[in-house]
Amino acid sequence: MNFLKSTVIMLSLYTKIPVPFVEWDDENRKHVLTVLPLAGFITGAFEILWLFICELFRFPSAVFAAGACAAAAAVTGGIHLDGLADTADARASYAGHEKKQQILADPHMGAFGALALVIYELVCFAFFQVIYRIGDKGWIIHTALMLICIFTASRAIVQLGIALVKPARNEGMLYTFSSVSSRRLLILNASAVLAVCQCALVRAFGPPALVFSAACALLLIYFRYMAYKEFGGISGDLCGWLIEISVAVLLIAAAAVLRMI
Repeated sequence: MNFLKSTVIMLSLYTKIPVPFVEWDDENRKHVLTVLPLAGFITGAFEILWLFICELFRFPSAVFAAGACAAAAAVTGGIHLDGLADTADARASYAGHEKKQQILADPHMGAFGALALVIYELVCFAFFQVIYRIGDKGWIIHTALMLICIFTASRAIVQLGIALVKPARNEGMLYTFSSVSSRRLLILNASAVLAVCQCALVRAFGPPALVFSAACALLLIYFRYMAYKEFGGISGDLCGWLIEISVAVLLIAAAAVLRMI
């Protein structure tokens, strides 16, 4: 029952899906981070729905790409984009850890945050078009597989980030959940999710799909280095940054796989 309540809390925070209210006590919060990949799976499912609609009406790739970018923001309510923008503003300040934490906590968005959002959406728009290979044999199933793996894996990457990087502060929403979560369980769960995604992609695309694992590993190494050096640890906004950057990086990896097969 506590696992189910944790799932409800997670969905209320990281998606716009209507769910009943659940009390935020320690037991109910215990598995919120454990079930985080489910939010990515749901987002990927909506992306696949949009993919089939575009295929049904034979929409051009630009329409699919624009809708895919919008769907990702709509399903999550833009919560991770907020983290991306705040992190960009903080990093652009070149200040110390304490000042950067203050910038992350500031509800206002600066010029660098706005620029980061524009660049991010342009990158995603471009590579959503690349993986929209209408007319290729079996293209829609392969594209659907890529989408579900990209969005699910992005949340698993964040689980590893949370498990491998200590919180910058003993306060805030991330600490509220990470303080009652099992680090070992997060690592096992994230590893299992990433392994399933990688196996499915290798089965569909062959050895070139191993690019996904390489991209995940390099991104995690960079994130751990960046989080400690620039912020003194992880925070909720940095998690949002990592989720969005993971989606972009895995989209680029997907495009690379399609070029290699």
